Amino acid sequence: MAAYHSALLQLCSLMNGGRVTLVVDHDGTSRAIAIAVMALNVVAGRFGWDHWVGKIKELRGLAEGFTPHEVHHKAFNRINWRLVGTAMVE
Repeated sequence: MAAYHSALLQLCSLMNGGRVTLVVDHDGTSRAIAIAVMALNVVAGRFGWDHWVGKIKELRGLAEGFTPHEVHHKAFNRINWRLVGTAMVE
C-alpha cells in the first residue's frame, strides 16, 4: 500500500493548483490509470472508483471494455483518504 500512497501523493502534488497533468500507462498494467483515478478522487471530489473510471472512459476514449485491474480497485478501497487529504491541504 505504501507504493500506492507514494504515487498518489506525487501525482496529487503535480495536479495541485489546477495544473494539467498527463498520465501514461507505459507498461500496460493499468497502475497509472488507477493512480489517476485515485488522484481525481482526492482533488476533484470523492465520488468513488466507478464514477472516475467511467469519466476517464467517457472523456479519453479508452478501449472498449477496458477496466483497470481488480487489484487496483482493491487498493483504492484501502487508501487512507483522510491522510491523503490532510497531506494535500495547501
